[in-house]
Amino acid sequence: MTVFKDLSPHARDRRLKRLAAFVVIAVLFLPFCIALFPVYVGISNGIKQFNTSDWKKVNGKIIKKTRFGRTYAYKINKRPYLADRIIYVDTNYLDYDEWASLANGIPDSGPVDVYVNPNNLKESVLIKGHHRLSFAGTLFVLVPIGLLLFAGIAYAMGYIYEKKRSGTLQLAAQSLGLFFEQKGRINIEQHFGQFHLFSVGSGKKIKYRMYGTIDEVDVMVFRYEYTVLGAGDAPSTTYKQTVASFRSNKMNLPGFELRPERLFHKIGGIFGYQDIDFDTHPKFSRYYLLRSSNEPKIRSIFSSKVLSFFEKHKGLCVEAQGNTLLCYRREKKVKPHKIKLFFEEGYNILRLFYSG
Repeated sequence: MTVFKDLSPHARDRRLKRLAAFVVIAVLFLPFCIALFPVYVGISNGIKQFNTSDWKKVNGKIIKKTRFGRTYAYKINKRPYLADRIIYVDTNYLDYDEWASLANGIPDSGPVDVYVNPNNLKESVLIKGHHRLSFAGTLFVLVPIGLLLFAGIAYAMGYIYEKKRSGTLQLAAQSLGLFFEQKGRINIEQHFGQFHLFSVGSGKKIKYRMYGTIDEVDVMVFRYEYTVLGAGDAPSTTYKQTVASFRSNKMNLPGFELRPERLFHKIGGIFGYQDIDFDTHPKFSRYYLLRSSNEPKIRSIFSSKVLSFFEKHKGLCVEAQGNTLLCYRREKKVKPHKIKLFFEEGYNILRLFYSG
């Protein structure tokens, strides 16, 4: 393009991106403008009909009846005029019954009262003043337009919030010495398919992923979301939580799941549902459900120090499989300014089981 020939490659790319953005905005805005045209027509008709309240009344005569109107004649200062407007209304949004109701008080023939615009004697109506049908077309279009506008504003606010959140998280990642990507481009099944958290639901997504290596440990912090379908007619539910992942080939942990103990867990325990308890730490046993297929190994790594830590830090979820350990709080998204504290908490848990 000759208009860009004197620009540097970087400046040319920047200008092309701006031009492309302008074209996209224009294409998206055009349907909105087209949709607003009936609103403009409806509002214009409504205002015009309201202004007929003080129009001058003259004698007229119906000369023709049609299915959806009347043609009438009137004289002013001996000059004849011919018109067919009954009311200022967008006829595209009126059905036959509405027209019948509208014309109910208008004769099919003979004399009729005509209301004439004193500033333009060619302009007249048979019904003057405000009428409910004068805004019919406007209301018909305004409702869906309003809903679309509300949805657009909500989307824009969500987009701005997500951009702000992404920027704040990127700064947090930099402070931790980690890389950042807004969309987690990793294979969830390959990395985390063996963990309970990632075995539930559908529509699984990883977003806002921070990643890197610290002290020879591959670390990740990200937001994970999944959807669980409701039973019967119940709506589906999407769960979101911030997760910290730690992986090292020098680590070999037995598989276990640790999460807060709920009432149904306690009831399940009566019927044999596994929960590894520790008589030496009743608070831990009361606060947490601990499950594993290798109970002897679990009892050896859950030392008094580990148990005391979890007694002081309630509400945590920890899962381990071999060289990987996950930490999160179920259905809890960590705010950007608290990501560093969340990461440090997860790293402290890692150090409880792995000294490097």
